Amino acid sequence: MDASFGDARDEPSVQNTVIFPRININDPYKRLGISKDASEDEIKSARTFLVQKYAGHKPSVEAIESAHDKI
Repeated sequence: MDASFGDARDEPSVQNTVIFPRININDPYKRLGISKDASEDEIKSARTFLVQKYAGHKPSVEAIESAHDKI
């Protein structure tokens, strides 16, 4: 008998799901972790990095995209 049967680690939805810690911050610059005088390249780079990092959690990605759209 397999000892890991029914183990939560086998569930793809539970495995590696990381929630964006700044999901509830209203300031889009603070949410993305950039300064208000950031260049377009820095803004795009921060967005891309965060979207890739939190890709497994849809509300996190939506919060990141929303902040990017506001800037």
